[in-house]
Amino acid sequence: MKNSGSRRLFPILTLYCLGLVLHLAGCGTTAPRLGEEVLLEGGEPPAVLKVPSRDSFVGIATAPTEEEAREKALLAAKEQIIAFLGTRLRSETIRKVLEEQTGTEESNLDIRYQAEVQAIANNVVQVRAAHTHLQRWQKSAAQGITYYYKAWALVPFSKVEHERYLADLVGQAEKLAGRALEQGRQSARGGKFLDALFQYVEVRKSSLQVLEITGLPPGLATDLRQMVQDADTELRGLAHGLRLEAENDGQSVRVGGGLALPLVARATLERDGRAVPVAGLPITFTFLEGEGDIDSPVNTDSQGRAAAAVHRVGTVNARNQVEATVAVMVEDVTDLNFPRLRFSFGSRKATILVAIEVVCEGQELAHTTIESAIVGALRARQYEVVETGAVGREADFVLEGSIEAAGAEKANFGNFLVCRAQANLRLVDSRSGLAVAEVHLPNEEIRDTRGYAPNEDRACREAVALKQVQKVYQIEPGDYLVEQLLQGLEEE
Repeated sequence: MKNSGSRRLFPILTLYCLGLVLHLAGCGTTAPRLGEEVLLEGGEPPAVLKVPSRDSFVGIATAPTEEEAREKALLAAKEQIIAFLGTRLRSETIRKVLEEQTGTEESNLDIRYQAEVQAIANNVVQVRAAHTHLQRWQKSAAQGITYYYKAWALVPFSKVEHERYLADLVGQAEKLAGRALEQGRQSARGGKFLDALFQYVEVRKSSLQVLEITGLPPGLATDLRQMVQDADTELRGLAHGLRLEAENDGQSVRVGGGLALPLVARATLERDGRAVPVAGLPITFTFLEGEGDIDSPVNTDSQGRAAAAVHRVGTVNARNQVEATVAVMVEDVTDLNFPRLRFSFGSRKATILVAIEVVCEGQELAHTTIESAIVGALRARQYEVVETGAVGREADFVLEGSIEAAGAEKANFGNFLVCRAQANLRLVDSRSGLAVAEVHLPNEEIRDTRGYAPNEDRACREAVALKQVQKVYQIEPGDYLVEQLLQGLEEE
């Protein structure tokens, strides 16, 4: 029985020991590490793909399939060629042209941009790889083993091909510039000033940009240089044919107020003996003399009229001047003189009708000292005073109200009587009938409005003249009242 048991255990021990020996000897298989990449086939790329020649470009790409890797590598090489050519194309435009293999681009006024798109489509899109190298790789991932391909594409692009591209670019630019020049002339004939201006400016700007491209062979762009000169000529002719005419010139306004009518600059373009209104033209209005608040810039309407409202004039000036100019800048073009227009209008201080009542003991007084002081204070501040009852004169404002005194009482000293005055004045806008300012005496600042005299009539007259204001507060009463009232007027 004992020998038979030993024979049964021997095969089990033998298998275990064999497995242990194989494991220690490294003969067993192990799972690859996560993320490990192993080259399965393809070998190292040749030296020409590692160090390409001066006239070739190498693109490298990876993809899940062999075909996709080849395509992406070729695309990457073409992108390098385009970068070498120094284009200004946006990356999304380059990708679109290469993938769609077409030069069709959305409408864009930039002539150089459109010319580059077409030249790239004609000279780069169709190039092919002279040599391609492909590798197959294995990569371990959490979901198992995956495979991908890595491709190198060698694309030649020689000096001859570069010159062919430049010639095509110039040819495309000349074609587009010639078309834009003709469109500009058509716009000018129809009075579309801004359309014509922008077309000519674009021809000039983009053509000069093309002419500045490095490596452009001499004599290649003779026609394009001529188009720059043609655009300059058309721009000067366009500026020469523009006219500005003034409407609502020569008005008058009071300081602090605005002009009744806007200043209007009317723009027309002389074409075939007729004046065509120019719409959408920005006009800037600027004070040359005087100062105020004015709308600027203002675009002309369908009738060519740019109307600028003057909301406030801030200084007295017999001849304020406002200049209207065309708010269009064209860089690097000399002798491009757009017309200028000047408006003149006078500004004056407001006219004020003084219509206050001075009353003593219920009786109105005429030609009083306080009235004269108020009129003098207004004139000293350059306000025009309209006499009460003046025929044919209208005032901007009316100074109305009353200064009254009554009820004389015996003073605390000597044989004098004392009388207290009250002043209630307001400045009224003649157009609206609304008061713009008011002043009342006595108030927190001026409390003493008494008048002293031996008799009742004289005490009352001293009170309404506000003599005590001058004695106690060292303030000229007429100046004080006018100053309080004008604060409201000048803040209006």
